[in-house]
Amino acid sequence: MLEKINRKSAPKEVVNALIDLYHQGKYDDVLSQSSQLIEEYPQTFVLHNIIGAISFEKGHKEVAIKHFRQVIELRPHHPHAYNNLGAALIDAGEYQEAKSNLKKAIELQPDYAEAYNNLGNFYKKMEEYNEAISVYEKAIKLKPDYYEAYNNLGAVLGKKEQYEEAIEAYNKALSIKPDYSESFYNLGHALQYLGKQKEALSAYMKALAFRPDYVEAHINIGAILSGQGKLAEALESYKKALVIKPDSAEAYSNIGNALQDQGKPKEAIAAYKKALQINPHFSEAKAEMGECLIRVGEFDEGRSLIQKADGSISL
Repeated sequence: MLEKINRKSAPKEVVNALIDLYHQGKYDDVLSQSSQLIEEYPQTFVLHNIIGAISFEKGHKEVAIKHFRQVIELRPHHPHAYNNLGAALIDAGEYQEAKSNLKKAIELQPDYAEAYNNLGNFYKKMEEYNEAISVYEKAIKLKPDYYEAYNNLGAVLGKKEQYEEAIEAYNKALSIKPDYSESFYNLGHALQYLGKQKEALSAYMKALAFRPDYVEAHINIGAILSGQGKLAEALESYKKALVIKPDSAEAYSNIGNALQDQGKPKEAIAAYKKALQINPHFSEAKAEMGECLIRVGEFDEGRSLIQKADGSISL
């Protein structure tokens, strides 16, 4: 015989305490307590939402989706549930279902800025950049201090090679949230494309000031320093990236490039080998390693690797 389901909601004061802990970033404590409570109060939609949100933050996509679906089952007219599910589905690559859920969220709450922002993320994934710009702008109109939407708008403008407009969007995001490392990083990226290396370097350094473990910023700083001929400093920057992310194929490949420029082809080959162990499809690393092999007299192996690079897909 099945046990009778407790249809009571968890005590409000307990749920509110969990929400406070969530906003403090104490995810492990909240997840542990919520998982215990939901056994006793399986009909409490807020608990499902909390578990879904933390699972999403931790990259547990399927768990997040499962709990967000449960929220919708318990509260079928709750716009936040559809928005949250839509965001999780985008992350899981379930794009069309994500779109329908985000549209439903907006249908239920037409002034839902966050749902418009997530819908913009859907269009960005689909490379439908004009549509993405339109809905990001709608999100900003509804919520003028929405720095994430400004950052996302900048990213799409960058995809369209509208770098000046992208920079304007990033600066707007930073005027709202001055410690927003992602916008500093994206700003650096746009400035690099415009050839403004000094300003780009400054933006990347600011990104690292607020987020020292920003691997991509370390790598891009290394690339700028390498381009300035500061190869030893570039290598240090790449090595910092590897301390944070030891499986960064891009960092190893860039180390190989810097070692090549220092006239150390054998050491460069060793770095490219490590990059290819991590990502066997890294065509640029294959091509550069092939050039190094030719330099050290390994002509057949070098030419073979270059030919393989020409037919590879870089992931």
